[in-house]
Amino acid sequence: MKLGIEGKRALVTASSSGIGKAVAQRLSAEGVQIVIHGLDRRSVDQTASAIIGDGGSAERVVGDLSTPEGAAAIVAEVAARGDIDILVNTAFEQGDDAPDWLSTPELGWERCYATNVLSAVRTIRAFVPAMRRKGWGRIINLSGASPFLPSADIPDFQASAAALANLTISLARSLGGTGVTANLISPAPILAVGQRAPSARPSSKEGNRTGRLTRQPDKTEEFSAAAALLASRLADSTTGTNLHIGGDNTHALPTTH
Repeated sequence: MKLGIEGKRALVTASSSGIGKAVAQRLSAEGVQIVIHGLDRRSVDQTASAIIGDGGSAERVVGDLSTPEGAAAIVAEVAARGDIDILVNTAFEQGDDAPDWLSTPELGWERCYATNVLSAVRTIRAFVPAMRRKGWGRIINLSGASPFLPSADIPDFQASAAALANLTISLARSLGGTGVTANLISPAPILAVGQRAPSARPSSKEGNRTGRLTRQPDKTEEFSAAAALLASRLADSTTGTNLHIGGDNTHALPTTH
């Protein structure tokens, strides 16, 4: 299927590995010129070289979007080479694995908000003006957690996911009629039903009868396919959506072990 985005230029943050890398590779296969971003020069180089080896086009930028100084340097380097048509924010901090809600350190909250929210705000503020002038653009934010059905653990991470969802919808409304869309992709939660030893703290992959939400299995391929669709000409009228991957989009899905 041709998505109509050949020749567009995309910045995919945190794309030297993981979901960001998969998104970058998927967009490259559609003829998009990719800017690979990451914190580690070696990983960025490896991913960019792999895309180029597959016949794609890849630029490289290294830096930390979670700080004002780091983001400014990245934006300046990317903007010096041209406008961004497609912005995919996949950078996220997973949060502190504290033993309980109240033990989550303040630093964890700050780190999650800086990486998961402010880094997206900075790239959006930098690259959306050119999209508006052209009358076409795509902003796709990827969340690492279901923003509206949080579990009891990693509250710092999950609160930042909710903030990212909220700002994406607000942004989409502000861009109405401009030809620029903004959408969120997030994993849908699964409510696991099962027993565990009362003394054991459930891991993120376990469930219990109190309604703990489990993390999803690896959905990297589905995330990248969804991102490509939302970036495409086929999604001109799709904006302000939260596309869930892996389950129902309004309620937790009961499963059994």
